Amino acid sequence: MNNRVSLTFEGPLIGDHGVPLDDLVNTVTHLQRAIRILIREFEGIEGRLGRPPQVVVEQSTLRLVATSPGSVITDWELTPPVGVQPSMVKSGERAVQTIFDQGETSDGGANSLSPTVVAELDEIANDLSVDVNVVKITSPNSVRSIEFRRPATRKPDTTEPAERVETKMSGRLLEVNWDRCTAQLHRYSDKYVRLTFDPGLGEDMQRLATQFVVVHGQGSIDDADSWKQFEVDRLEPTQSWAEPFDLDAVLNDPNRKLFRRDQMVTASEPFDVVEFNRIVRQGRLDT
Repeated sequence: MNNRVSLTFEGPLIGDHGVPLDDLVNTVTHLQRAIRILIREFEGIEGRLGRPPQVVVEQSTLRLVATSPGSVITDWELTPPVGVQPSMVKSGERAVQTIFDQGETSDGGANSLSPTVVAELDEIANDLSVDVNVVKITSPNSVRSIEFRRPATRKPDTTEPAERVETKMSGRLLEVNWDRCTAQLHRYSDKYVRLTFDPGLGEDMQRLATQFVVVHGQGSIDDADSWKQFEVDRLEPTQSWAEPFDLDAVLNDPNRKLFRRDQMVTASEPFDVVEFNRIVRQGRLDT
């Protein structure tokens, strides 16, 4: 059972009202990422950005196998499918045990986690909402346990503020919380973007929840080229890329773009086609 862990969530209201979905998802996501980083380190697989190799995914996918009432306990298990490379069969279990063994080994030696793994595990506590005080990760039979406690106060950010980018993006609007003015924009295969919005947009958010939308606003990007957070100024419904093309919607669009031949800008004479092509190719090389 070395491939199994229990997550216990504790908080003043959890016994009566349960655990917020964001807390559960964020905790499992950070734990699974830490396991994947460790497997990469064990197997000498380079690279940290982007989707991990399939063999790493198979070794590190946590599956919910049981739940318990009270403080809310969920049991998770790494269950690699049949056919995984023999050299990696135990890498998932080894990663879990390394997390529990951090700081010491059975023979009294040192067993320190890499800074990347430590940073990922620390995010478990940093991402907890006010509804959760503590998350405990426990090994089978409660032999060992690691505790992650939500910081009472946030440490002041001494880093330089990230450059804010104004843009728009499309996706499906989910997890709208009108009390906290937060939401998630799920962008097809990419990780979702955390959204914040002004209370004045509450009605629009409620009307468009679960639908595909275009959000306009500004946000900042982290070192992994992912949106840290995005502040929505306005939003509007759109069509999913998976839906069939709707000709009537295009023809009846009050703001549709029209091609006007009399307003077309033409090249001046004489026109050097060779030079034009050279400039286009040079521009492609520069990008």
